[in-house]
Amino acid sequence: TEVICLYYDLKDGRGRRAWYPGTPEPVDLLRHIAGMQPIEAHNVTFEFWIWNMVCVRRYGWPALQISQCHCSMAKAKRYALPGALGKLAPVLGNVTSIAAQAGVPFSDLAAAVAALTASGVETSQAVTQLKAALTAIVAPSVGAQKAAADLGVALGQEAIEAEGLDGVLKNLIEATGGNINQLKLLVPRVEALNAVLILGKDASGIFAGALEAMENRAGNASEAYGKMADNFELVNQRLINNIKAALIDVGELTSENDVKQLIEEIEAKDRVLIRNKGYLLQKVSKG
Repeated sequence: TEVICLYYDLKDGRGRRAWYPGTPEPVDLLRHIAGMQPIEAHNVTFEFWIWNMVCVRRYGWPALQISQCHCSMAKAKRYALPGALGKLAPVLGNVTSIAAQAGVPFSDLAAAVAALTASGVETSQAVTQLKAALTAIVAPSVGAQKAAADLGVALGQEAIEAEGLDGVLKNLIEATGGNINQLKLLVPRVEALNAVLILGKDASGIFAGALEAMENRAGNASEAYGKMADNFELVNQRLINNIKAALIDVGELTSENDVKQLIEEIEAKDRVLIRNKGYLLQKVSKG
């Protein structure tokens, strides 16, 4: 097996980068992985095995740990979206543009799709219905605006920004009492009407539950990331301290064997170094 090319984006504002065999090593990516930072890919187990069985062995790169890996395919399945990338891309593209304009976060979209599919709507149709509902809310017709004013309910992007998607949908149901004829004045398209009825009423509680679950997960992820960031400097300092302590016993490094001895002194204390021993040895060997 051979790596022909490697594309990655560290979300650091520099955009997508490429690496090809024979070109300088992607040092920023190697540091990212050696520092136990997260990576995400579609069907990430493929990247996991190629990285560890090819890149680590052939190039001496730091090993990738399964705990670092996040799979966008699994995430798509969790949100009741297609797992196949060729099917997922057009589905997401069908709704994310209008959602971005309306300021609706992806987690809310995912929760809405999950609730619609749980009610028996096919995924592709659920996305179509959701897009129609968003369009009706964000860009209401003149007639819909008048009907909304008469009912005392707000439509438009400002309404979503103020109430959130779930709040606007609930307001529509409350203002009309769930009456289909009145709802048709606000959201004339059948596709939009079905989504508004299912999500606004949320009789099963799936939409609210999905929103809460995703909010909790986002909060936990944020907290975990904060702890990781706070502790990262401590991890680095620990590594430096261990190296300094080992140097006292090992003495001046004069060869690769000295480096191996140094690593053996530290291995029992620092698992980060154990994971990246091959990478460190290769760097020293290259001078």
